[in-house]
This record gives sequence, C-alpha cells and structure tokens, in this order.
Amino acid sequence: MKGLVSKLDSGVKSIFGYVGIIMILIETYAVFARNVLKAPAPWTDETLKMLFVWSIFVCSSLAFMGDELIGLDLIQEKISDNKKAYGGLKILQYTLGLVFGVLTTNWGLNIILMQLSTNEKTAVVKYPLWIINMGFLIGSALPVIFAVWKIYGCRKYFRNDTIKTE
Repeated sequence: MKGLVSKLDSGVKSIFGYVGIIMILIETYAVFARNVLKAPAPWTDETLKMLFVWSIFVCSSLAFMGDELIGLDLIQEKISDNKKAYGGLKILQYTLGLVFGVLTTNWGLNIILMQLSTNEKTAVVKYPLWIINMGFLIGSALPVIFAVWKIYGCRKYFRNDTIKTE
C-alpha cells in the first residue's frame, strides 16, 4: 500500500511541477502581450487563477500527508523520547486537520453544488466556475482521508513493546 501511495504522490508532484512551469510561461506571455504587443490577454488571469487554486490546495494536502507542513517542532523535539506523549500530540494535530478538512469540504461542496445549479461561468474564457473550486474541494477532502489514515497509524505510539513478567 505504501508503495502505491508513494508512486501516486510522486506522480502528482511531477504533474504539478509541470503545471508550475506552464504557469510561468502563461504569466510571461501575459506580461509580453501587455507591454510589448500592447494587447492584453485576459484569458491568462482566469487560467492562472484556476491553476493556482488547484496547485495550492492539492499540493498542501500532499504536504499534510507527508508531515511537511508547519508543526510544533519545539514541542515535538522535547517530547520525542516519550512515545505516548508524542503520539498524543500527533493525534491532536491530525484530528485538527480532520476537523478543518471536514468543515472546508462541506463548504466547498456547497459552493460547487450552487455553481452547478446556476451554471455560472467565468467572465472571459466562459468555462464553468465550479472547475476552479473543484481544486479547493479536492484539496479539502484529501486531508480528511489522510488524517483518518494518519490517526489510525498513530496506534504504533501506544503499543506495549515490552513484555512484563511477574
């Protein structure tokens, strides 16, 4: 299972690396069109907004999965020798991520359902507005899945590895 998750994580990171390059190229074209060609390219703003939302939220979820987000490092280092205290801190961290993920997933789902029902479109390119917010929804739902998985994984901190004989 970990091999599949690692390959998936690596693949998604590669995809978003290419998305970053595409974003740089689009923004470079927007500046060139505005300053050299004297012809604005309004489609660049909407396209960059969509790519930016998808990149930020999905990649933040991956950072949550890999424990690469900002943490309470000073506290973690002080209690790293005490497995149960460290495990309790990790469970607290993942539970907060779970609660935040559930709340934002609900919010994102409501927004997308409203946009689907009203058939809202972007102003220039005219693609459905829910496509932008789907990145937010996916980026909110993934931490819910990852948090449950990580909380389950914290059981290792509470195992009794020593056998007591009397």
